[in-house]
Amino acid sequence: MGNSNLKMKKKMRIELILFFIGFMIISIKIGYVQFLKGEEYSAKALEQLNNSRKIPANRGIIYDCNGNVLANSSTVYTVNVNPIKISQENKEKVARALTEIFSLEYDKVLGKLNQNVSVVNIAKKQPKELTDKLRIWCEQNDILARNKY
Repeated sequence: MGNSNLKMKKKMRIELILFFIGFMIISIKIGYVQFLKGEEYSAKALEQLNNSRKIPANRGIIYDCNGNVLANSSTVYTVNVNPIKISQENKEKVARALTEIFSLEYDKVLGKLNQNVSVVNIAKKQPKELTDKLRIWCEQNDILARNKY
């Protein structure tokens, strides 16, 4: 009985030591990523967040039998916002700006900004002039929003 108890204690010590070594390896790796590579990864994340991508799909103009334009190719943008990243005190300010820039209903925009989700679609098929106006407003007010095609 005493011999098996001794073997069990020895086995538990070895398992505890292996667990501790594994924990230390993981802790060192997390520290490396967080403290030594943190700024690099933050810069990459910010670059991905504020990017635009081109979709080359110029399909041309479609005319009816009388020569009137039915459909015309144009570049449009979709505006998405991450409501979780906007502080509670800035949500009304952001909602007002989005309402003014894109001529939307304030209550609907504020409702979208109060959702607990990572991405909310605010406006689709917006011209470049309006999305540029939003970018300028975001820079002036130190608020990040993501515009894409």
